[in-house]
Amino acid sequence: MEKIDKIMVWLMKAIIIIFMAGSALGGAGIFILQVFSYLKYNVWESFTVIDLASNLGSEWAANPKHWVPIHNVISMIPVSAALFIGGLWLGSAIWKAFEFD
Repeated sequence: MEKIDKIMVWLMKAIIIIFMAGSALGGAGIFILQVFSYLKYNVWESFTVIDLASNLGSEWAANPKHWVPIHNVISMIPVSAALFIGGLWLGSAIWKAFEFD
């Protein structure tokens, strides 16, 4: 039974690390694509969390009628930063919640 517990802990650690790395690499990748596009076309294409939510079909993100100040704040957050920081933060919070050492 102890061997199964060690395997489960190892598997949870691997899943958390993959999640953190995927989020961080996704955020860095989006930022690199934005920089490449800027260097090539001399136009900065911003891609915010609101843009992402709107592209995923959120009616509130496309046309807010309520909570407009929250919409304004979220529309200033780049997706690359949200993925990078959010993934690292959430992964470390999960890591601490399970007290992996």
